[in-house]
Amino acid sequence: MRHLDEFRKLWAELVPEDGQAETRQGEMIRAVEKLRTESLRNGYANWDDDFEHFVRYLREHLTAGDAFSDQQKREINRDIDAIAQSDSPPLEDEPFDRVQDWVIEWTRANPDPIPHEKLTDLER
Repeated sequence: MRHLDEFRKLWAELVPEDGQAETRQGEMIRAVEKLRTESLRNGYANWDDDFEHFVRYLREHLTAGDAFSDQQKREINRDIDAIAQSDSPPLEDEPFDRVQDWVIEWTRANPDPIPHEKLTDLER
C-alpha cells in the first residue's frame, strides 16, 4: 500500500469501532477492509449481499466524478473485479492495497466530508 500512513490516520478519524461510517470517505475505507478481512481470513466463505454491497459501493463512488481519468477508472474497475470474485477470492493483499490506495487518492480529491447514507439492513 503506497499510502499506509495516510490510511491509518483516516481509519482512526473516519471509521467507527462498530457499524457504518458517518462519511462516504470513511465508509469506502471500511468497505475495502471488510472485503480484505473476509477474503484473507475466510476465503469469502461468508460472502453475502453485504459484501456485494461493498463492491458496488466502491465501484460506484470511485468511478463517478472527475477524481480519476478514464484510464485510472479502468484500472479501478480491474482491481475491484479482482476483489469481487466470490468463487475465487484473492488470497493476497495486493488487490486490496491497490483499491485502498485508490480510496485514499479519492479522499484527497474529495477532502470535505460527504455524508454516508446508512443502510438499515447492512449487518457488516
